Amino acid sequence: MVLNYQISSPETMERAICELGIVPFFTSAIPGYSIKELTQPGFWFDGEEDSLGPWDWKIDCLQNGGIAYGKFLCGGKAAFATVPFYRELMNVRRATTSPDKNGERIMEYLEKQGSITIKEVRALLGVKKGQADAAIGKLMQRCRVVTGAIERVY
Repeated sequence: MVLNYQISSPETMERAICELGIVPFFTSAIPGYSIKELTQPGFWFDGEEDSLGPWDWKIDCLQNGGIAYGKFLCGGKAAFATVPFYRELMNVRRATTSPDKNGERIMEYLEKQGSITIKEVRALLGVKKGQADAAIGKLMQRCRVVTGAIERVY
């Protein structure tokens, strides 16, 4: 598959996501169909401390609204989806799966608080970071939660 997108800015990344509907962040089973593969090489994490690339641009895409981001594709791979595409995926996943015990506890917390950080998940469940990430990952795969905000740590 050859796609005619050259991601080189937050705007071109958002445009590609909006036009394609659903796009994995990293290389997937479909050659050429990921943010990584559509990004011009000079913009893909060149190792410079102050350089920007897709990792930072995803923050802009989420803040503009209309795009969901989470680990909801191909066994928990990170991806972007427009709201219409995500709703379709959500309809299927929610009809065929339900949260486990940890997921239910997180969902109850979300009903009361509206959002949750990974530190709050760790405290709520009494687990380490990897276990908290796994619990959130399962909820993402079941289309129960998406990433609402990302803070870049330098």
